[in-house]
Amino acid sequence: MKILGLGDNVFDIYDNLHISYPGGNAVNVACNASKLGHQASYLGNIADDKYGHHMVQTLRSYHVDISHCPIIKNTTTKCCLQNIYDGERQFLKVELGDNWCQPIQLQPIYSSYFDKFDVIFTSCNAKIEQSLFYLKDTKAFVSYDFGEKEKYRTPEYFSKVLPYIDFAQFSFNNMEEDYLKEFVEKNNIEIPVLVTRGAKDPLLYVRGKIFKGHNQYVTPVDTMGAGDGFISALVCYLVEHGLKKNTKIEEMIFEDALFFAGKYASEVVKIHGGIGYPMKEKKHKAVIFDMDGVIVDTEHYWLSLFRMIAADENKVLKKEDEKEFYGCSLEHEPVILKRYLDWDTERIVARKKELMTKMPIDYAKNVMPGVVDFIKYLKNSGYQLAIASSSYQKDILRMIKENHLEDIFDVIVSGEMFENSKPNPQIYNYTVQKMNVDKNDILVIEDSEYGILAALNASLDVMMLRNEMYDYVNHNIYMAFDSYEETKEYFKEVLDSE
Repeated sequence: MKILGLGDNVFDIYDNLHISYPGGNAVNVACNASKLGHQASYLGNIADDKYGHHMVQTLRSYHVDISHCPIIKNTTTKCCLQNIYDGERQFLKVELGDNWCQPIQLQPIYSSYFDKFDVIFTSCNAKIEQSLFYLKDTKAFVSYDFGEKEKYRTPEYFSKVLPYIDFAQFSFNNMEEDYLKEFVEKNNIEIPVLVTRGAKDPLLYVRGKIFKGHNQYVTPVDTMGAGDGFISALVCYLVEHGLKKNTKIEEMIFEDALFFAGKYASEVVKIHGGIGYPMKEKKHKAVIFDMDGVIVDTEHYWLSLFRMIAADENKVLKKEDEKEFYGCSLEHEPVILKRYLDWDTERIVARKKELMTKMPIDYAKNVMPGVVDFIKYLKNSGYQLAIASSSYQKDILRMIKENHLEDIFDVIVSGEMFENSKPNPQIYNYTVQKMNVDKNDILVIEDSEYGILAALNASLDVMMLRNEMYDYVNHNIYMAFDSYEETKEYFKEVLDSE
C-alpha cells in the first residue's frame, strides 16, 4: 500500500536530557507506515535549519519519500520543549523560532499526487482545514486526528473537516463507552471513530457499535508517539483488509485491527522519541571513524579477494554470503569461506595475505569523496579524532600515509588487538579510554550493521554513512547521511549555533 503523511513536522526537545527527537503526527505516521512494510511518503513544509536537515535525514533513513516537500529557506522548525521522567512527559512550552516555516497549504497541483495513495493521514496540527476540500474527490482513504484540544471539537470545526475525511481519531483520557456513543450521535459523525484514552484501552465506534481494544502493557521507555503508532497500524490494517470509502467490512476485522495496533504501539514505546533518531542539543567534542566503507571504499576490493579464494577450488560465492562479508570481522571471514572450501583457517588467512601482497589496494584512489576535506575541517575546528577499524594496523597506517592524514588522528586502534570483533563493543570501549573524552561527547561514524551495533553497545552516539550494499535501519542512531558534504554542513550548523 501507498501511505501519505500530510501536515506538520516538529522537534520534541527533552529539556532535562539535552536531547531532541524529530516528530509530528504526519511524520510519525509516515515513518510507522514504512516500518510496517508500506510505501510511505511525507508532504509538508520543512525548515532550512539544523532541525529541518535532521528531519530530512530521519525521513530518508525510514525510506520515506519526501520528493514533493518544499524546503523553506531562512525559516525555523517548530520545537516542543518538555521534560521526561520514567518514560512520561511533562510539557513545558512551544518555540516557533525567529521565522517559523508555517504549515503547508493544499493547492490544485497536489490533486493528482493525492490520487497515488491508498491512505492519507493528516490532523488538526496540519492547519489545512480551509483547503481540505482538495481531498474530497481523492481515491485515498483519509484519516484525520482531531487530537485532544476542545477547540477542535466544536460544531464549526467539524463542519470544516468531516465532509472530507473517512476516519476520525480523538484523544479523550477519561471518555467512557456510553459517552462515546452520545458524542458521535450529537455531532452527526457518520464515519468510524477511534478514541485513544492514554493508559486505558482504546475504543472504536463503527455504525452504532463499540469495539474495545486491549492495550498490551509494557514498561515504557518513552510514551511519545504511541498514539501515532497505534493509529498508523490500525488504519493501515483496516484498509489492507478491505476498508474503503463508504464500504462495510466484517466486524472481526475491526477486532483484529485493534489487537494488531495495540501490539505495534507496545513496541513504539520501547524507543526514545516518537520515531527515534535523537539529536543532542550540544556539539560533540570528538569523532571516531571506522575505516573500510567510511574513509576508504574498500568493500568491493575485499569481496574480489574472497571471490578469488573461492575460485581456487572452482567455487562461486552466493549473493547472500557475499553480503555477509560487508562489515564482518577478520575472524568471521574464514567462517564464511569454509562453506565453500575444505581449508583450515590458517590456509585461508595466508591466501588472503598473499593476494593482498600481489594486489595491494590503492588507498588514495579509493578514498571516499569529500572525507579528507571533512576530516581536516573537524581537526581545524578543534575536534579530537580517532580511527577504530577491524582492519590490520599496518593497513590503517598505510591508508593514513597515502591520503596525507599524518598527525591528524589522536588515537588509532586496530581490531586485531582484541579477541572479540564488532558488534562486540570492546574496540570502542578501548578507543574511548585512549581518547580521554567523556563518551557523551563522542560521535562515531560507521556504515555497517556490525559497526553500528558495536558503537551503540558502547553507549556512543552513531552517525551512519549510508551504503548501497546495506539495507540496514537502526532507529537509535544519531543521524544518517549520504555524503560528507552534507555532514560537513551539519557540523557547521552546530558550531555556528553556539
